Amino acid sequence: MSITAALETILAISNLTKAIISDKNIADVKAIAIDLNDKITALQSVIFTLQAENHELLDANRDLRNEQVKAAQWEKTKSRYKMNPLCAGVLVYTLKAENQTTEPLHHICPNCYENNHRSILTGEPPRGIGRTYTCCSPDCGAQFINHDESR
Repeated sequence: MSITAALETILAISNLTKAIISDKNIADVKAIAIDLNDKITALQSVIFTLQAENHELLDANRDLRNEQVKAAQWEKTKSRYKMNPLCAGVLVYTLKAENQTTEPLHHICPNCYENNHRSILTGEPPRGIGRTYTCCSPDCGAQFINHDESR
């Protein structure tokens, strides 16, 4: 159903109402009243459908606005980091020097970064093979070994 259908139904109701007013025959008035009732029921159906479609559009609009806000927030967060080698062959994102006035130096997971998510890498004390950095995200949990920090 569409707005055009609703407007056509309203026009038909208007014409039926005029017919009732001008007609003096009770049998004709009853038949017109039945037809009028059918048109009103059809119009209600059209209006309910349009309301449902309107709600769906409003929900979709709200969702798109929320996605837009999240994307803008991520762009702001993302711009605070730059890709750096943790050691040879291991790249992570590191907080830029100009942002270290409000936060301490830290690294974030490159996998999570590519998925528009900031997840800080936590480092364990160095062992024989190097220091292991683990992604804090339960969805990721990636580990990176800095072989340059073996002791």
